[in-house]
Amino acid sequence: MASTSEDKEETIRNVFERCEKTVIDLTEGRLDMEQKKKAVPDLCAQLERLQKDISTAGLFADNEFVEELPPESVRLLLVGCYYAIAVQNTPFNAATRPDELKAAKTLLMAFLERLQSYEVINFKLPWAIEEDDEVSRADVKIFRATGKFLRCF
Repeated sequence: MASTSEDKEETIRNVFERCEKTVIDLTEGRLDMEQKKKAVPDLCAQLERLQKDISTAGLFADNEFVEELPPESVRLLLVGCYYAIAVQNTPFNAATRPDELKAAKTLLMAFLERLQSYEVINFKLPWAIEEDDEVSRADVKIFRATGKFLRCF
């Protein structure tokens, strides 16, 4: 008899595979607008629940490298990307569209940051470069202000 943890991981994989199939259908244009209206909200809910279940099961830790992850769990890293795709493809509603796109962007950024933390990608992300530039500019301002202050004495 399998343990509860193993059962939970198997359930996570089953839900992931169903979600992955729907995302593939969505991205390859196999769903018409009516099918999208039914499938996408359900997909978003399933992916959100899946993210929570993965976190609860402790399948990933921030201090691991991708090589240290169990091979059967590596594909689960795609949940964040799939969630971003689902949110981005929410059937069009002009009033909420900007918020949906911002949410999709945030989810995609989190997904890329997770890949970077596992060293799957090894380049600086554009927003990290901008943050570094902002910090550098702030450091220069502080340095100049400190210099002016010290010259007073």
